[in-house]
Amino acid sequence: MSAGVRRHLGPVRGLLAYVVIRRWSMRAFDGARPGLAEIGLVATEPGHQGRGVATALLRHLLALPEYREITAPIRAEKALA
Repeated sequence: MSAGVRRHLGPVRGLLAYVVIRRWSMRAFDGARPGLAEIGLVATEPGHQGRGVATALLRHLLALPEYREITAPIRAEKALA
């Protein structure tokens, strides 16, 4: 985890975030196989949403020749203020 994230969240919350993200979003997909890419999580800071960050990541992944299939859970969420 980057020093900036640890500095932003603090040591305890930063470690907790790392453990949760690692456990739930970075484990292998049950149907993993050669040629299959899985996008487990894409999150964008609210102030940077709508600028094409996730779209650029997806286009880059689709352009890689080693992947013939891509799977991703689709869920849109908006934080309530």
